[in-house]
Amino acid sequence: MRRIMRKCFPIREEVLSMTDDNEKRLGSLIRARRKHPEVQLHTAAELAEAAGVSLRLISDIETGKRSNLLSRNKDAIEQAIKWAPGSIDDVLDGGAPTLWEDLEREHPMLNPGVPIELVAQTLSSLLDKMEKIDKLETLMEGQIGYFQGVADANSRFPAPVELEQALAESRAEERNARIFFGQQIMKTIAAADPATSDKVLELFTPLLARAMDPEALKLPSTRSGNVTSIARRRPAGPPPDLEDLGVAASRREKQSDRERNDDDSDGLYVLSLQDLSSGDRTRREFTSRTEAEAYAREFLIAQGEKPRMVDAAIKDAGRHTADTSGSGYGIRIRKVKSASQSLKREPGGFEVEFYDPRTDSNFGRMVAPTRKEAERLAREELLRLGEAKENVDNAVRNAGYTVADTRHGGYGVRIAELADQ
Repeated sequence: MRRIMRKCFPIREEVLSMTDDNEKRLGSLIRARRKHPEVQLHTAAELAEAAGVSLRLISDIETGKRSNLLSRNKDAIEQAIKWAPGSIDDVLDGGAPTLWEDLEREHPMLNPGVPIELVAQTLSSLLDKMEKIDKLETLMEGQIGYFQGVADANSRFPAPVELEQALAESRAEERNARIFFGQQIMKTIAAADPATSDKVLELFTPLLARAMDPEALKLPSTRSGNVTSIARRRPAGPPPDLEDLGVAASRREKQSDRERNDDDSDGLYVLSLQDLSSGDRTRREFTSRTEAEAYAREFLIAQGEKPRMVDAAIKDAGRHTADTSGSGYGIRIRKVKSASQSLKREPGGFEVEFYDPRTDSNFGRMVAPTRKEAERLAREELLRLGEAKENVDNAVRNAGYTVADTRHGGYGVRIAELADQ
């Protein structure tokens, strides 16, 4: 085709030659980029798999034989090798690709004429509003406790399920927003002009501390004052009258529809949560099914699952695993033994508590019937928090009545035997 065009349109030969050069240059740049430490796709086959395209397409591009790509293939290849969108077209036009790391360092404060004080003031104003939202969420939490107390005393009063869902969603969105602001502030500090770096540190370090407040970043089930869930910290409602007691007893009898063989509080309930995309599992134990369901609801909503799907899955989480969505979480709640049997085997049980040295505070208290189970729960939680396996094993092994750090400056864990009841 090119020979025909050169014969028919000789004046275009120089342009065609430049196009050929850019196609070959594109192939060379892609081949070099995929081997870069930031990408580490050492073969064309690995790049094809990462981009979701055919190996032949990658081979043709890298050898300069093809450049007429579909937009979706361009986007997929650019994403796989961490080029900014449009970089392939830029190279074919004779330009250079834009790297993700270069794009991420761009920030409005680097532009001429934008004072860093104005940027800091804007971020501070946004954080002020976020902290007001946090206070409103705390008030909402108290209202939920009050309404739940009323519902517990009077079966004709609906439980505040929708309020709980709204609170969990709000907490999750606030957490995501704080993480985003924290990342932007860190970019600002990292990309600061050396001439103003001291001023940038002075202005933005306090803002970073506010955005990444450890207490606000905790998931709803691990915030200060929480034991396991909202349900466990609800204040007791007013004493019910005899009629209410009769209605409540009737309501408890209907729980047999949910495959409960014994009273809800008489037993040990195991909650299993599985991330269907990664296969990761989370396992917790509770003294009642109500507590297990409340923890599961908060956890799944905080992970982005739809409340309607979560409620349907929890309702169906009996002796089999119920999915919240096609690519979400699986959930199972089962009763493993009665509380009386558990007490006979391990009179006191074992308490697991974690320690965060950055905030000098304890969090995530759990109780297990045996030392072995306590160690398993501690190990699982520390690995979930990102600690190295070898450090976790050493810490759990040494976690007696003192706090054992998993690493210098990392999380601590304490495992203590509880007194006999």
